[in-house]
Amino acid sequence: MESQESLNNVIIISSLVIFIFGMFQIGVAVFYHKYYINSKRLDTEKNFREKLDLERNERARIAHDLHDGLQNDFVAIKN
Repeated sequence: MESQESLNNVIIISSLVIFIFGMFQIGVAVFYHKYYINSKRLDTEKNFREKLDLERNERARIAHDLHDGLQNDFVAIKN
């Protein structure tokens, strides 16, 4: 009878160890998933901001070129 009790205790303890190890793995997986999603979001925001900056710079350059070009044309027509 005593060996049956010790066998039951070993089974219970090993089951708890396996359960705790499984919960730890799930916790690590959830943490990694959140980290991965956050990292992707930050990369996407960074790329979006870079594209917006490039677009703003290009629009400013085009506006500057148009302004200078028209001003020179008006001066030439005036003269």
